[in-house]
Amino acid sequence: LGMGAFAASSAFPPLRVGMALDEGLPTPASHVRVFTGERQPWWVSLRVSGTPGHGATLPSTTAVGRLGAALAAVAAHRSAEAAKLAAGTPLGATVGVNVVYMRAGVVNDAVPAGFVMNMIPSSAEAGMDVRVPPTVDAAAVEATILGWLSAACVGGADAALPGGGGQPPLFEWTTVCEGVSFRYTHKVDVPIVSPLEPAANDFAGAFVDAMAGAGVAWREDIFPAATDARFLRERGVPVFGMSVMTATPELLHTHDERLGVAAVAEGVRVYEAVVGALAAVPLTAADAAAGGDKTE
Repeated sequence: LGMGAFAASSAFPPLRVGMALDEGLPTPASHVRVFTGERQPWWVSLRVSGTPGHGATLPSTTAVGRLGAALAAVAAHRSAEAAKLAAGTPLGATVGVNVVYMRAGVVNDAVPAGFVMNMIPSSAEAGMDVRVPPTVDAAAVEATILGWLSAACVGGADAALPGGGGQPPLFEWTTVCEGVSFRYTHKVDVPIVSPLEPAANDFAGAFVDAMAGAGVAWREDIFPAATDARFLRERGVPVFGMSVMTATPELLHTHDERLGVAAVAEGVRVYEAVVGALAAVPLTAADAAAGGDKTE
């Protein structure tokens, strides 16, 4: 969020930023991954209600049962995306989803379970972390999410999600059908990919030439998580994310995350070549007339 505030401030335009380098990811392969876009995080909460009662009864519609129906639809989507991943689709090209919290039950800290075990709760809630590639249609993903939520409805959904990739109000609960509502607590809408074709801009050409001159094999990819780069891309600044970490296991935030000495040395060599080439990109006529510098 700090980069977001900085890029939106009055201090940013005078820097005349021409491009930026951002973080990448390690890979066990021999090529470097160059990230030109990133998946957008959409954080969705689902709340459902149902018939409360005694645990010995069998109401036809319970909150937990309705929530379970929605989460089953989420799990089906997740399995389909995992199958694509196993078949070779890059993680950044999948519409990922993970259930990150669930909440239900009648709390009572005086009993061993911490919940009243013979009471059916009247409400239940769950949260999902959805990751949307910039290369997919946002309206289609919104329709997919509506399908998950509608699975908790009795007789179908009454309301539709906002279409066209628009930004619905954050933190406001929206009714899907009777007893089912949702809200976004975070929804990034920056479906931008920075072009890496040499003809796209002076920096792209210099970057590609420098990588070739350094003898580096690379592949373009979409970053699977969120980075600072989106705030710059949103303001028209091309961003290339790269970490020179080949032949390195991807142990992101796990135990024993490490980088070999050879990878460090190779990274220094490649960055010397790339940063030097980018710094040597000449001013454009417009930049020179304005008396400014391009900064990378």
